Amino acid sequence: MHGSVTTEAQRSLRRLLAVLAAASLLVTGLFATGGASPAQAAAAGPKDTIAVLFSYTWNQIAKECESTLGPAGYGYVQTSPPQEHVRGSQWWTYYQPVSYKLETRMGTEAEFTSMVQRCKDAGVGVIVDAVINHMSGKSEGGTGWAGTPFQHYDYPGLYSSSDFHNCRKDITNYQDRYDVQNCNLVNLSDLDTSSDHVQQTIADYLNRFVDMGVAGFRIDAVKHIAAQDMAGIWNRVRKKDSLYVVQEVIRANEPVQPEEYISIGDVHEFGFARKLKEAFGGSRIDWLISGAGIGGSWEGFLKQEDAAVFVDNHDTERNQETLSYKDGKSYDLAQAFTLAWPYGSPSVHSGYAFSDKDAGPALDGQGRVIDPAPGQNGWTFKHAQNDIQNMVGFRVATYGTAVANQWSSPDGSAMAFSRGDKGFIALNNGNGQVQREFTTSLPDGKYYNVITAKRTGGTWSGDTVTVAGGKFTATVSAKTALALHAGAKVESCVDVSAPSTPAAVSAKVDGGSLAVSWQASSDDCGVSGYDVVRTGGSGGAVTKTVTGTTLTDKTFSAATAYTYTVTARDASGKSSAASAPATVTTPEAPVVTGTSVYYKAPSGWSKAYMHYRSGTGAWTTAPGTEMAPVAGLAGWFSATVDAADGAALTAAFNNGGGTWDNNGDKNYAIPAGPEWSVSERKVVAGTPDKPVVTGSSVYYQAPAGWTKAYLHYRVGTAAWTTAPGVEMTPVEGIPGWFKASIEAPAGTATTAAFNNGAGAWDNNGGNNYAIPTGPAWSVSGGSVNAGAPQKPVAPKPLAGKLDLFYKTGPGWSTANAHYQVGAGAWTAAPGIAMAAVSSCVSGNGWYRLTIDSGTAANVTVAFNNGAGAWDNNGGKNYTFTTDVAAVSAGKVTTADPCGVIS
Repeated sequence: MHGSVTTEAQRSLRRLLAVLAAASLLVTGLFATGGASPAQAAAAGPKDTIAVLFSYTWNQIAKECESTLGPAGYGYVQTSPPQEHVRGSQWWTYYQPVSYKLETRMGTEAEFTSMVQRCKDAGVGVIVDAVINHMSGKSEGGTGWAGTPFQHYDYPGLYSSSDFHNCRKDITNYQDRYDVQNCNLVNLSDLDTSSDHVQQTIADYLNRFVDMGVAGFRIDAVKHIAAQDMAGIWNRVRKKDSLYVVQEVIRANEPVQPEEYISIGDVHEFGFARKLKEAFGGSRIDWLISGAGIGGSWEGFLKQEDAAVFVDNHDTERNQETLSYKDGKSYDLAQAFTLAWPYGSPSVHSGYAFSDKDAGPALDGQGRVIDPAPGQNGWTFKHAQNDIQNMVGFRVATYGTAVANQWSSPDGSAMAFSRGDKGFIALNNGNGQVQREFTTSLPDGKYYNVITAKRTGGTWSGDTVTVAGGKFTATVSAKTALALHAGAKVESCVDVSAPSTPAAVSAKVDGGSLAVSWQASSDDCGVSGYDVVRTGGSGGAVTKTVTGTTLTDKTFSAATAYTYTVTARDASGKSSAASAPATVTTPEAPVVTGTSVYYKAPSGWSKAYMHYRSGTGAWTTAPGTEMAPVAGLAGWFSATVDAADGAALTAAFNNGGGTWDNNGDKNYAIPAGPEWSVSERKVVAGTPDKPVVTGSSVYYQAPAGWTKAYLHYRVGTAAWTTAPGVEMTPVEGIPGWFKASIEAPAGTATTAAFNNGAGAWDNNGGNNYAIPTGPAWSVSGGSVNAGAPQKPVAPKPLAGKLDLFYKTGPGWSTANAHYQVGAGAWTAAPGIAMAAVSSCVSGNGWYRLTIDSGTAANVTVAFNNGAGAWDNNGGKNYTFTTDVAAVSAGKVTTADPCGVIS
């Protein structure tokens, strides 16, 4: 041996002595007020490895606990932060809380609670990533994932402005303790953690998880919380002595140091990961085990009993401070070394591949994380990689043993060491193979190389190495390792007895399945599997075979009793007696009713799809159910879906082309009921009202030379007619005028343009014509006027009275008629004031005067505005010989232009 390292057993002993020492200080009166009662500083052995399932959904974490983490020997699983966070697709949204609601894009509170219990049942404790130093970094405020409104320094019902530090600017000087612990970390609103209210609020949040049964916490950004504040928070947490805590304090040449926080729990030793990159990212790795080896004896490293170690985490894999999955075999070798070396409590980071350092995981149409699956959406599944999960088993098998038999190659690229008489590992970081005789403390026998061998249940298969007299010869290829341990020894076994009978069989309804579990059987040569027999229902007896101690049964009928018995088998074919039966009765089938959902699509959508789930059931496959257009309701679509009686629908809508309306990430909650309408993010009972449709007649005076006229139009925001549009019919008795009838909802204007069907258009100078709702509208000379055009009538000769109309031009606010009757005298200038016509079918600007003409055959008139402006028909004056006359822009007609003559 070249020296010794502190073992895990010594680490636990030191923690016990530290606790006892603290107790003696209490007795002698030397206790310093404000210190925190320590948590379980070291993760409990022998299963002290944490799987950090970064960005994993709660449902998938539960599955990983059952299928991989528990069987592999992981002691803990660390979640991403579970509180409500800001909206966005980036990974760092989780680290910007807006409330302490347990609703995130990884799952719901109910799913989180279920995950904690399922992991606990699988022998894996849950570590919660707790963000308690700050809230969001949104200066403009906003609405959180679960719909909670917030401002940068105001979180209704949780924190107000007075609950934050007064600095309110970004940290600029890490050499200033005040700056680091009172100012904002990248604009994240920094909580005043010295406040009694803030400390209790945070503790209440942590205690919710304690009551759920979590195993501990990873506390984010602890460097930015004063140690006495952290102690004040921690002293309010229930059952803290049984919890494992690991704190993020990045060591640097600064006033705030990791050792300030070790009274509470472990602290991440970032120096360990940096040294691993230096070693495995280069060539020489031998110096990692030189002397006492990397660990608490190294300058600037935490003591063995206070350190939590890792190869990388979610920050360092992005800022390239450490190795990451992108480093391939070098990264895997560093993981194997970390799990084999007895320093600190190790974490295995398992996330997803990325090219953009801000990129979050794959999301569905509602912004939720898609359940991770191997080979999909870039998930690395490092925690389940064969060599890594088998090295977790190596750590369990070698826990508490000392390092011995250190060896390194002359060039330092390869090294090896034993872990007592329980394990041995050789690592080759070089570019060529290493073939030699190794020395080990393992007992003689044949062992599986757990780097390449595979384990199924309790059975190993793969490459083996034979140890004889403490020696063995092996070849370690470039960038690989070889690892042996006592738990993966090839045992020759004479099978004499059958397995013991499975005990404690239970069966229960678990959501949409039946969950059956039992205690493992024992056997002199190991149990190879279990036969589970189900009876009940119409299918008779059914046998299912599993290797573990749980069965999930998804094929069953409602309101039916099923009984399960379990029999254990060994490799030689011997079987135990059948277990005591466990019976479960499935619930009544839900009453399914039809719910009709009406949806008003945004402008531009030609189709609509409804993506939904009933109650807590599964979502439809995106884009969902195609909705049908509602006749008579432009822009509305409908679909009738089945829903369990009394179960609400959760829905989002899309156009089938990638554009979604998910109610601002909150989805739509549609209660149980026959009919519901969704419009402008509101859900109301019943069907949408069909608009009152009225008919309108549109009259158009075509330009000279047009023999036909077409009306090209759209109603409101609906689609345009197909060009050239609707052919108009000539108006009888009014040459040059055409007519068409259209239907439009009350209050909805029509936009129109006219053409002759041969390419000549009148679109009002590119502006089109806006035609309001109403029974009749006339379009002539660029103007739109209410009413139908008047049929021309034969003029009547002047017979005692002249009804005279005059339309003023620009700048005229009054009109006067200066006239003479027959050959009589002229009126005194400016003449007689004309009366403005208040309502005229031909538009505004008309004036009227009735002139007594006596027996005269004509009346001669000139018009003026009383201010010197005259219209005297170009010096010729106007001469009228009919009983009605109208003048507009120099033109004289003999019809009432305003429709006011009775």
